[in-house]
Amino acid sequence: MPTAVFPPTRPFPRRAFAILVTLYFLGNLAGIPLLRRTHAPIEPVWFWGVATLISAGVIAVSLLLAARISLGAPWLEGRLAKEALPHWLRRGLALTGLLLVVALPISLLANLNVDARTYPLGWELLPASFKAGVVEEVGYRLLLVSLLAWLGGLHWRDENGRPTRAVYWTAVLIAGLLFGWAHVDARLGNPAAAFWDYALIMALNSALGIYFGWLLWRLGLEWAILAHFAFDAAVSLVLIPVYLAESPVAWGVLVASLLIVLVVSGRYLVRSKVGV
Repeated sequence: MPTAVFPPTRPFPRRAFAILVTLYFLGNLAGIPLLRRTHAPIEPVWFWGVATLISAGVIAVSLLLAARISLGAPWLEGRLAKEALPHWLRRGLALTGLLLVVALPISLLANLNVDARTYPLGWELLPASFKAGVVEEVGYRLLLVSLLAWLGGLHWRDENGRPTRAVYWTAVLIAGLLFGWAHVDARLGNPAAAFWDYALIMALNSALGIYFGWLLWRLGLEWAILAHFAFDAAVSLVLIPVYLAESPVAWGVLVASLLIVLVVSGRYLVRSKVGV
């Protein structure tokens, strides 16, 4: 599968930097409605200013590292050729659709014990999904994958001077496993959870993290963010509400929709010969 091609060296992507810092700031703000809904503590105003300054530094370093190893955000950086944009968009949509078809049923298993009395059904889950997509992908993918791949590339390079495929895969796997563990750690305070609950959460989120890392590598940060957002929104706003509603009609619509997505996405991906 063709990837976004960057020159060996390129100037600092100011536009991408400004957009990502703005998205990061808005992403943090987007989590506030859900915090209010669940009566969770909300940080003071000064915290958001400090967090934005720190995130700006993190994003700047991440973009500099990514530029050295052919990673980054090709569309935001203006590096994606105009004639390649339609194929890039279709490929990203197809891969996101495939993610939903495969991961939603597994996610259902991880949420069988969800309590309808405490689950925060409402529009607040949508901006919270946006926050997760932006904040976590900047941290785990743009920063961590780029840093690990850059470090590995200091020792293992291909004929073009870039990190080898093994280095990229190692970076993606490590970041994915750390992403999975972070989501398990968030549930360790539940004494009623069994070992298999933790194992399933770890496996699911690690696989998701690896997939998002692969999207960063093959398509760019934009699709890692969009796929993450789409998955979180689909789980919180569609899958769990359908499960709690216990409506055969709702289940039928959901299953039919996933089958259509599977056929359309699978057909396109097979024809476009997506590789790893």
